[in-house]
Amino acid sequence: MVLYSQVKYWGENDSAHAAYSGEVGRLGFRVPEPYLDDRTSPEGTVRLKMLARGGALPLMDRIGRERGWPRASCACLMCATGQVDDIAHVLEDCPAYADEREELRARIEHVAERQGMSASGAERFRELGRAERVLVVLGKRLGDAKVEAAVDLSVKMYLGKVWRKRGCVRVALNGLLHRSDS
Repeated sequence: MVLYSQVKYWGENDSAHAAYSGEVGRLGFRVPEPYLDDRTSPEGTVRLKMLARGGALPLMDRIGRERGWPRASCACLMCATGQVDDIAHVLEDCPAYADEREELRARIEHVAERQGMSASGAERFRELGRAERVLVVLGKRLGDAKVEAAVDLSVKMYLGKVWRKRGCVRVALNGLLHRSDS
């Protein structure tokens, strides 16, 4: 939940970010976020982004927390780095998703360039610190609604590719631990 509170926009909604005129000037907690009302994204990707933002993706970190395992025993099963399998690892570090991650970063930078924007965080995405990049990927506002919408779509596509790539691990974990949440 801590991650979500850093990503969610809590201030007053402006006209560029409002879907309807009644949303202008309303506080962020009273306005649905655009990614939740997206009918054009690939199937299932809105759900993946929502789970990622809320810390609810069934990654080893979450599974370990639920089962009371020590955090050190929640290593990523997709790579041999020994790092904990959490959302930051999936978005930033896991070598299993290096190609997909590079494509995501290139898309984010391309969007910022194409819009001729200085949307803070987008055009200098690679230069941001790891924690800030994670927040931007999960939907922290950049200052330009068009750039944010394009970043959102790119992130959803990334999460969809990652989730398909994790298929064998997801199925094995669900069978082994008698789960059905992937």
